Parts: sequence; C-alpha cells; structure tokens
Amino acid sequence: MPRVKLKIKPSHEQFERFSRRYPNDEFRILSSYDTEDGLCVLMEADTSSAEAIIQDFEEASEVRSYEVLNVSEQTLLIQHVIQEPLPRQMLHSAGIAPKFPLAIRNGWVIVESFTAQEQLSQLKAGLETNGVPYEVISVTPLVDPTNLLTDRQWRVVTEAVTRGYYDTPRECSLTELAATLGISKSTASDILHRAEGHIIKEFVAAAETETE
Repeated sequence: MPRVKLKIKPSHEQFERFSRRYPNDEFRILSSYDTEDGLCVLMEADTSSAEAIIQDFEEASEVRSYEVLNVSEQTLLIQHVIQEPLPRQMLHSAGIAPKFPLAIRNGWVIVESFTAQEQLSQLKAGLETNGVPYEVISVTPLVDPTNLLTDRQWRVVTEAVTRGYYDTPRECSLTELAATLGISKSTASDILHRAEGHIIKEFVAAAETETE
C-alpha cells in the first residue's frame, strides 16, 4: 500500500485558532481515543505561551473538559475531551488509521498513513460530501527493496548486514566479507557501491516526493 500524506481542515475551531494565533509554536496530537463523554485527545505544544493556551481551553465552548498534564516554560502537555471531529469519522469510515503524532500547522492537521487507493478514494469522497477542506500532499508508492537490486547485489548486501559490515564499529571488514562470499575484495567493493547507490537514490527520491 502507498504512503499517503494529506492535510485536513479540523472541524473544531481551537486547533485552527491555536496554530494561527501562535504561528511560531508547534502543536502535535499524540493520541486520541473514544470515551463515554467524547473523544479524548492528548496534545503537546512546544510553546512559550502555555498559560495563554490554557486560557483558550478554558474559554473554548467545544472543549468539554481538559486537564493540564505538564507545563513548563517551553512545553505544554494537555489532555482534553471534545466531540468526535468529522474528519476523524471520515478516516475511520474509510478504514484509515492515521500515524501519530499528527502535526497541526497553519490551521491544518497533517495526516500520514499507509492505505490502499480504494480507501483514499472513499476518504476523499466522504470529505467532499461533508464539505471538509483537504489537500493530498503526496502519495508515495512503497517500493519492494528486492526490486531495487540484482540477485547478486541483494546477496552481498544482506551478507554484509548479517556479518556487521555496516555496524559501528565494523564487525566484519571488506576483506572478510569478500572471503565469505568467495569473491575478490575489489568485486565486493564494486557490488556494494552499486547497490548502495540504488538504495540511496531511491531513499532521496521518496523523501523529495514527500516534501513537495
């Protein structure tokens, strides 16, 4: 399944209000779970305005209850209960489990997950039907690592990993690795270099796709 990254406009105003009122702070939803009173959300903020944010929670009509778990000059950890947001309902209906933590930036919740195209299409349809603004940031296909390398490269790389060639400090030298594989040192070096090049290029390409 591909890795999907999208941003969704939260249905509860306090998330958008926080990220816009405190643009230099970083907000993260660490977890959420259902309770009899509503959805319990654990939120962490890297902020120097903890007291002001706590006051916002106190005044927010959509917050049914809250508890400050930790507060310092730079960090706030707060647990609160709200009605289940519509975007979360849409995610669950589509069978998509978001990867925590969820970042809140510029009034949007950033959601990442591994999901099938059918599930993503169902989520998009649900969000559009209910008028929830969203934007798909990236869809990155997962690449089978065995397809990146030839059978010979795969055998040499896996043997190198198994014997600790990539450990720090190394538990196996290139000479020892080559002897184990029954090839020359120069051949082992060439195979590893080509294999590492394929792996690194694929990694960089995937990272660039996610940041676009």
